[in-house]
Amino acid sequence: MSKPSAPLHSPDSLTAAEYDSWCLRAELLARQMSIANYPGDVVFTIEPAATRLAFTQIGSYGVTYAGMGLDKTSPKTWKLLKHAGLPVPHYKVFSRDKGHEAQGFAQKHGYPVVVAGVSGASRRTAADKDELTEALHTLRSKSRGQLLVNASVNGPALRLLVHQDQVVAISQSRSRAYRLDEVSESLKNFAVAAVRAIPGIDTAGVTIVAPSPEEPRAEKNAVLERVMHHPHLRDYVGRSDEAALALAGELILAEARRIGAALPEPAPRGNYEIRLCSVPSPASFAAKLSELIGAFGSVHVHSGPEQKEKGLYVQLEAASADAALIITQALGGLPGGGSAHAVTVRLMD
Repeated sequence: MSKPSAPLHSPDSLTAAEYDSWCLRAELLARQMSIANYPGDVVFTIEPAATRLAFTQIGSYGVTYAGMGLDKTSPKTWKLLKHAGLPVPHYKVFSRDKGHEAQGFAQKHGYPVVVAGVSGASRRTAADKDELTEALHTLRSKSRGQLLVNASVNGPALRLLVHQDQVVAISQSRSRAYRLDEVSESLKNFAVAAVRAIPGIDTAGVTIVAPSPEEPRAEKNAVLERVMHHPHLRDYVGRSDEAALALAGELILAEARRIGAALPEPAPRGNYEIRLCSVPSPASFAAKLSELIGAFGSVHVHSGPEQKEKGLYVQLEAASADAALIITQALGGLPGGGSAHAVTVRLMD
């Protein structure tokens, strides 16, 4: 996935996955926690008790949970949900050159239908035959693999963020802005049950289309379209960085409560020692890292970047959000400088 075209010292430059990582790192650094980051997994350690807060969900879609590789294809999700006794929509997977199969499916099950690449990409909702024909034409030009069609219902598509068996946030429907307290408890319970049905995850975005989300038995006529194990925090906060950071803080506090850990109060700034491991070309990477750090007007460098035996080190004083953004960009890759394989962050006195 290519990064958005924005300055690297802006959160707008981050992909959705990197943005989630940035939010969680920023909030953990604000609470004076050391961080160890590894490919596909992020583990945060509270010192001195060495209690671990692990957020494996913020890796790529290839992360493995409970020994089972999960991807974002709806058919795989629906099979798990059906096995757990939850209702799933009618669907069909077909070759991209056999659009007539999608037309036949829609004729049998009725409109609206949703068509997409089998991975879930480039989704289109079709309300009638003409819209379906147009959607299939668009998808054939964008997708090289199989296509997916599923039955849906007329109504707003809500994405509910589930964490630790609770719905903690809601994304905004294009047709109407719903508050979380307006959504029926039965629909929220439906979303929680969907996440429980998938082994090894406790945080996910659940997309449900419901004709009347506020009705007491709203799930009876609803269609559960997707369970995305990547939370995409930006989707739930109206693209507000401050709100996204606050939501990440709520997730961290919930995880701490689950394991009985007491967290320090957040501090706006801190002194951090950052160690970047296995960078491809230390001299080139250090130059690009210095350039990035210099773009932050309020970051003060104590020392580095300096190559030592165990990695490239830099010590700095910064706002937790700025330090987290530097770490996230270093892991994601600096233009012309490569990327770090792993990063550890230690708070300095």
